Amino acid sequence: MISVHKSIDRGQPGRWQCSLAGAIAVAIFAAPAVSFAYDNDIERDIDVNLTVQRAIDNIDKATTPQEFDEKLRDLLDRARNDRTLVLEQLLHYAAREDATTADRMLTAKVVKEMDIGGELVVATFAPHLDNKDERVRATAREWLIQFEDRSAARKPYFGHYLPLIKAELAKGEDPQFSLVQHMYQSDAGLAVLTMMRAYDLREPAAMKPILWTEHIVANLIWERRFGFVERGYVDPEVKKELGNLARSSHWWARLYVAHVIIEHPDFADAEWANALTRDTHELVRAAAGTYKGKVRPTNR
Repeated sequence: MISVHKSIDRGQPGRWQCSLAGAIAVAIFAAPAVSFAYDNDIERDIDVNLTVQRAIDNIDKATTPQEFDEKLRDLLDRARNDRTLVLEQLLHYAAREDATTADRMLTAKVVKEMDIGGELVVATFAPHLDNKDERVRATAREWLIQFEDRSAARKPYFGHYLPLIKAELAKGEDPQFSLVQHMYQSDAGLAVLTMMRAYDLREPAAMKPILWTEHIVANLIWERRFGFVERGYVDPEVKKELGNLARSSHWWARLYVAHVIIEHPDFADAEWANALTRDTHELVRAAAGTYKGKVRPTNR
């Protein structure tokens, strides 16, 4: 059997390909992210297509580079007729209980060779954040992270999530809560700005408190990280503005506050922080509940 690693090496893999395969491996063997079941979550499943699964497996069983390429082209031809079907089958293949690192490297290569836009890939994988199989959920999360194209030098990209959320809102429905949770766990600041766009908030008076709070919170985190202020320093204005936003009429703004104080409990004031654990929105209550007990009363 030809090694998938050698097959990939015949064309020098790019950063995305390598990071995707590595992330899938981490997703399968590392502890899953904190997740909750919400009222609007629909439990998903993947209808296994044995024909496609065999086609993927046949690529892995190729004994020569030529056979590998032929089997890969066969699958790619199938993908042109139903790309969503093939993407879901690749997700299932990578998340199987007996899947190996080579299997996950193979699926990463196939997704790359399909050469399709990230928006379709994200639209296919995002619903599987609600899959009944934790291994599929974990793999879907990590594939989404790779399409966020994050690095130490830049924020993740949430542009592929925006049309999914707006489509749900246009139907008069709530956005997929597990996707919203994923966004806030990835980057709460970027998530709240994305939600502001999704909900089409345009009035400056409504936008400014959110924009300003996200800015001064991000700035304080940056200053503490690089030593421009003492590690334990908290700007009183940050607590004040977070407190104001904790009383926002927008649940997704209050959710931002909850996620900020999960990571930085010393940014919180006990009164409004504990009130978030009794919030009217289940996502806010669930997030706030993960820090409950960490908040210390503010010195008066």
